[in-house]
Amino acid sequence: MLTKKGKFTLVPQLDRYPWLVEFAQTIVGRLVVLAIFSGLIFFFWPLWGHYIGLCLFFCIFLPQYRHVILVVASLGAVFLGRTYMEWNFINDLGYTYGISRPLIDSPFTTISIVGFVLLCFFLIFHFSKSSRSGFRIRRPILTIIAGYLLLAFGIPHLPVHDYVKLGLWIFLIVFSKYFWFLCYSLLDRNDPKVPPFPQHLGLYYPFWYVSVLPYYRGISHFQRIIAKSPEELAICRLKGLKLLIWACYLSMASLLIGTVFYGKGQDISGIIKFLLEANGGPLNIYFQNKLIYVIDKWPLLLNLPHYKYAFAQSVSGTPLAFYWNWLALIVWFIGQLLILATISHAGIAICRMAGYNALRNVYNPLKSKSIADFWNRMYFYYKELLVNVFYYPTFLNLFKNRPILRYYAATMAAACVGNFFYHYLLKVNMIVRQGAFETMISMHSLMFYCFLLGNGIFLSQYRKLKTGRSGRKLPQPFRAIIVLGFYCLIGIFWDDNVPLIDNLKFFLALFNITIGGNG
Repeated sequence: MLTKKGKFTLVPQLDRYPWLVEFAQTIVGRLVVLAIFSGLIFFFWPLWGHYIGLCLFFCIFLPQYRHVILVVASLGAVFLGRTYMEWNFINDLGYTYGISRPLIDSPFTTISIVGFVLLCFFLIFHFSKSSRSGFRIRRPILTIIAGYLLLAFGIPHLPVHDYVKLGLWIFLIVFSKYFWFLCYSLLDRNDPKVPPFPQHLGLYYPFWYVSVLPYYRGISHFQRIIAKSPEELAICRLKGLKLLIWACYLSMASLLIGTVFYGKGQDISGIIKFLLEANGGPLNIYFQNKLIYVIDKWPLLLNLPHYKYAFAQSVSGTPLAFYWNWLALIVWFIGQLLILATISHAGIAICRMAGYNALRNVYNPLKSKSIADFWNRMYFYYKELLVNVFYYPTFLNLFKNRPILRYYAATMAAACVGNFFYHYLLKVNMIVRQGAFETMISMHSLMFYCFLLGNGIFLSQYRKLKTGRSGRKLPQPFRAIIVLGFYCLIGIFWDDNVPLIDNLKFFLALFNITIGGNG
């Protein structure tokens, strides 16, 4: 589509047409925009498209009550099971402790457990405010991190009944799923403009994106991105629709990578089959017999080796030629970027449709000028979380008279320690089953990755700290190649499901070096 300046763009610039902005402010216009948006969102979350559409309907037609709608929608997601609460794992854990029936046998049980955890959050939030004259938690975030680790390491050794241990494990599991949301609430606890704690619950697993990572930068900042006037709301919704269209393009690009590079028409037919089975009916049978059969018979195009296959060959001691390993790694990395951008764009698009002008999570990563810049562009909200929770507290409290060491410690606290702790929380099931220390040791490859990332980000900032410049005077394509090359290489060690030595074997195979195995 051509813009007003005559430039071609794949995504129509919907928010830049005055007549469309005016139309989007009308009742009919709002219904049309919502209908198109809901139809597109179905391809991302077919099982939850109706729930998301219903929540957006109330946000669009009752914008003055958005703060209430968010709370109801967030708690409703818990009630309906649209969270990562691991209820099946909790049931299995109950069986191991001798309970003969499922622990989570009704929505009431679910709400009771979550309600108890959120009540504990409220007490932590309340007793950490600086306005309190009596008992006060001075460093609440450090306290909850220490408390989590104390429970994770200490529960198996407590001299209490097994049922008490089971209760503590359940609390720890649910606590870990809400951990980062609580951190943002605690960061905003002393802001006089911050709403009461119950309103914070609207951003705990918000309906637009189900993730343990908060896709916002604290409720105080979230209050500032609210679109208020009818025109602002219309523009914000059109931006959301525009972003969702772009996410659809990226989704198609991701499928084409699987088809073109790996010859996997099954990726496309699998998506179609999943979407049709979500609704059922005779159309599903027709497409399975016709369209899906045709797609599955597509010829193999480039048929490059997949990253997992190339990795397995390197581990076995019979690596592929180094150029095949490089191709497999690069294509895999691009594919991971596309998946992350696609899903996060869809989530931010829903947020914008609800009337909040949120920034993208992935924003032009190929234009990065440095390693630090790429981390900011690739995973913006993750970077913001680590910066706010780990970087600033370290920077403000340590090595005040040694600036370089101060920057290094703060960077490593965020990109290394905080990064590892975030992924450690994701392994709560393994912590329960195998033990906290054993889980930490098993993640040694991820430790190495975080160490490399932290040092890489610091070194990319070091020249700017010394000279005020951000990077070498190289053309942008060469900068992008260097930055992407760094992340491709260290990304090999990100997978913590395999030992570090296996990751190292593939890394060396990129340079035609073989160790171990039968080679």
